[in-house]
Amino acid sequence: MCRWDRHDSDDYIRDHFHEPPTAGHDDAVNKEYPGDLLRVVSDVVAPWVYKRMGEVWDEYNA
Repeated sequence: MCRWDRHDSDDYIRDHFHEPPTAGHDDAVNKEYPGDLLRVVSDVVAPWVYKRMGEVWDEYNA
């Protein structure tokens, strides 16, 4: 579970990422995302998904 967020927060800058495994409030880290949705998907989401898929496969094959 994870969350990419873009909203005002007292604890984080407007753009932030809630990291796995719980994606809770305390798991967030400040990030800066492109303004264009397609760039967010291609530059941020897709690389993270591919990296995470590799980690899952590595754990599965271990």
